[in-house]
Amino acid sequence: MCFFSWLEQKENGIRRFNNFISIIASFFAVLGVIIAIILLIISINQISIAAKNIRAGTIYSIAKDGRELRKEINKMVKNGEFNYGYVFNYVHSVWHQKRLEILDDRMWIPIENEVCLFLRKNPEANYYWNEETRKLFDADFVEYIEKIGEKCGKEKGG
Repeated sequence: MCFFSWLEQKENGIRRFNNFISIIASFFAVLGVIIAIILLIISINQISIAAKNIRAGTIYSIAKDGRELRKEINKMVKNGEFNYGYVFNYVHSVWHQKRLEILDDRMWIPIENEVCLFLRKNPEANYYWNEETRKLFDADFVEYIEKIGEKCGKEKGG
């Protein structure tokens, strides 16, 4: 009975100590939530920066590939052996970047305008873009080229 009487005497002190421990535990729980929120914000920011870097790298690669294609086209024109497959493959690759939403409209519209200009200035590209070569490309891309060809034809006429 001695222990129980001691507990009765110390009951108020034990309750205060219990309350103190509860306050400390609550403080650390709130602190943990705050830290988790801060880490979540930092992670979201890091992901956003990484996404921007990937997009910038993709845009750089597209521009670089375009410059290399231009050099190749100049060589082909000089040699009189033009292969339109290079152009359609490049446009197909870039079109996938647009389809995957890596390129936004601000980046895509100038590319599409250049494709249109290319198709207008090179009507012989239609010889390449026949039933056989269409099978080499994604069906949605084939549909896109058909639509852009119609659009360019309409723009050409005024």
